[in-house]
Amino acid sequence: MTEELLAPTRVRLLLAAQELIEEGGYGAASVAAIAERAGVAAGTLYRHFSSKEELFVELFREVCDREVRAMREAAVQMADDARASSSSRQSSPCSPSARSAAPAWPGPSSPSRSIPGSTPSGSPIASATPR
Repeated sequence: MTEELLAPTRVRLLLAAQELIEEGGYGAASVAAIAERAGVAAGTLYRHFSSKEELFVELFREVCDREVRAMREAAVQMADDARASSSSRQSSPCSPSARSAAPAWPGPSSPSRSIPGSTPSGSPIASATPR
């Protein structure tokens, strides 16, 4: 048999094993249960895998590879999001360049000058202290 003909059955066996493991753990994933779920005879499993353990090892590798790919894609997306966020902050009014252009306190726009009872020094407490 050619690999092209074996591949769909091999994939069905791997998917069946994964489903059974997810549903009931390794104990639920017997050769007979895997074969039945995949719609093949139990002996067919051994045409594709030398043992149940080999099937599990391949399944474990495939699942891990998918997880690693998903984590890499998430990391790339997070880096892209961070770059986009960083570039949008550079043009915002709160960016370091915008803050350096703002007047420093105390100055003409100092909030202490608008507080009733505050002194020219800007301390509201100083005006309440007896002299």
